[in-house]
Amino acid sequence: MTKEKIIRLPEVEASVGLKKSAIYKMIKSGEFPKPVSLSKSAKGWLESAVQGWIRQKAGIEPANRPIPANTAEIEQQVAEACISACKDSYSNGDMMLDAIYDLDQGKWREYL
Repeated sequence: MTKEKIIRLPEVEASVGLKKSAIYKMIKSGEFPKPVSLSKSAKGWLESAVQGWIRQKAGIEPANRPIPANTAEIEQQVAEACISACKDSYSNGDMMLDAIYDLDQGKWREYL
C-alpha cells in the first residue's frame, strides 16, 4: 500500500520554486502535472506527481515516464475520498486529505 497526499498550491509553489502563473502556464502546455479537483472551487496536486516532476527536472527520472492509463479514474476516486473525508473537517478554507492507494485492490481508500 502506498500512502498518497494531496498538497495545495502554496505547498506546490514552495516545493518547485515557481509562482502560480508559471505553474498554470506549464500545466496548460503539458509540462507540469494537472491538479485534482477537491471540490467545486478547491484543487490540489498529488504530492507524488509534483515530486516526480522535480525528479524529472533534476534528471533523476526520465521525462517520458508513462502515465498510468487509469489516471482519470484515480483522480475521480481521490475527489470522492476527499469529499467523503472532508465533509465535517472543512474549516477556514484550508482542506487536507490523506489517502491510501491500495495497489492490491487498485483503488483509493480514505486514511483518517
